[in-house]
Amino acid sequence: MAVLKSYTCSKCAGVLMFDSDQEFFDCPFCGNKFNVVDFHGDEILEQAKESLKKKSFDAAKEKFKSVLENDPENFEALLGAVLCELHIKSIDDLLDRKVFEGRDIKQTRKLLFNAQKQAPRDGAKFFGKMLEIVGLHEKLTKLEKASKELSTGDTSYTINRKMVDAFKEEQAQKQKDSVWIIHVVFGGLSLLMIPLAFVVTDLIYVRIFFCTLCAVFVIWAFMHAANMKKIEESYTPAKFIARSYNTSITMSDSDYKKACRELNTMYPSSMRAKTKQRELNEAANLNKSSETVIDPEETIICSKCAARLILDKDKRVYQCNHCGVAYGVSLFFGLPMEKALNSMNTGHFGDAEQRYGNILMIHPSDFEALLGRILCAGKWTKISDIDLTDDVSSTREEDVKKMIGEALQHSSAEDRPYFENVEKLISLFGIYNENNNKLDEINTELSDFDAKAEVYSYAYDEPKYKKRRAEERSDILKKSYPYRIENKKIEDEFRELRNSIVESHDDSVLCK
Repeated sequence: MAVLKSYTCSKCAGVLMFDSDQEFFDCPFCGNKFNVVDFHGDEILEQAKESLKKKSFDAAKEKFKSVLENDPENFEALLGAVLCELHIKSIDDLLDRKVFEGRDIKQTRKLLFNAQKQAPRDGAKFFGKMLEIVGLHEKLTKLEKASKELSTGDTSYTINRKMVDAFKEEQAQKQKDSVWIIHVVFGGLSLLMIPLAFVVTDLIYVRIFFCTLCAVFVIWAFMHAANMKKIEESYTPAKFIARSYNTSITMSDSDYKKACRELNTMYPSSMRAKTKQRELNEAANLNKSSETVIDPEETIICSKCAARLILDKDKRVYQCNHCGVAYGVSLFFGLPMEKALNSMNTGHFGDAEQRYGNILMIHPSDFEALLGRILCAGKWTKISDIDLTDDVSSTREEDVKKMIGEALQHSSAEDRPYFENVEKLISLFGIYNENNNKLDEINTELSDFDAKAEVYSYAYDEPKYKKRRAEERSDILKKSYPYRIENKKIEDEFRELRNSIVESHDDSVLCK
């Protein structure tokens, strides 16, 4: 695939823009000669790593993103994007679970799923292990919430009181049963003394037997009461429950640290699917098989300053004498639309967006190019791919809206209604995502409630409590109903509008 790049001339600082269909490039301003093999993306990756070490996460994130636009399978860039999201310098920092505090775990999971999907096999295993670590963190968080709830004075006191009362009732019932048995035995033995009184002539023995029997009964009753009091004073069920949670937390924490250590052993030494040299060689072979036909009469307008570009046939470049930009001729001729589509389909959206921009420099109202730039901004390959479940950040949404605005400004009167519908489609993302954020807050509240209810369930398992718990949980869930109902309406509206957009231009490969 021909890769589109933009560089600055090392001699005169003129801006050079070309793709790898050109085997060499001359700077039109100072004549300095370049070969495409002189240009590499490695320095951008190194700059991103350096920014990451300095904890300049926003700067590093942008650099990793630019690397991924041209090399979607780059393992180091995929990992770098995840580290930037977590605001950590390396995977070693994962040993401290505090790195997850204040971070969007949902977004982190999405990044890891995406990285796992894009990375080669070894890299996919690595990101799979990272997903396992995130899962263990979430499990630990749940256990810690329950343990923390149990450690609060009110909760601990309430559970102890309830369970001790239940224990007393149980023991009292057992005592009643025991006393009843003793009474029966004692009564039976007492009755035996009546015939004995007639048989035994000396009543002293009867009296001794009766007194011994009474003494045994009194001693047993006293010891039983003392033992019950001791048990009641030492019985603190909340402590036993807390100990159980602490054991689970310790075991889960051990699993978490073990997974982190295993992650270090899985780090691949090199995860690049293709080297730049191989890409350039493939592009060079493609270039040899077809000659680029140049139309010297074609009017090309500079996208930076709107001046007309001047063709230099010898150097095979279009140059702008106003803002100092030079463009290789293969950017405008030699099937540029096919190159743009190829870039989109292989995930090189930055490359594709630039190519569509170059097409618009010749034909400002070109429908395919205007639509292509919108799709590239949203990282979609066609309209039918757009879905409300897509991970569309506010920044990405703004980029898409910006491209739609430009399309509405430059499109023909015939195509303008189409882009107006696309604008309506994208506007639904904002409301939908806002509702999802509210639902996330409610889910967090529900999670806290479940943790508390789980702790209380040790003491309160009667139907009355279960009913009240279900009612309280239902009240929390009811808060989510308006957002879920509105999102369902948005989903139906979105689906209907998207289908109508596709059908209105079903002759375009960018629609369906």
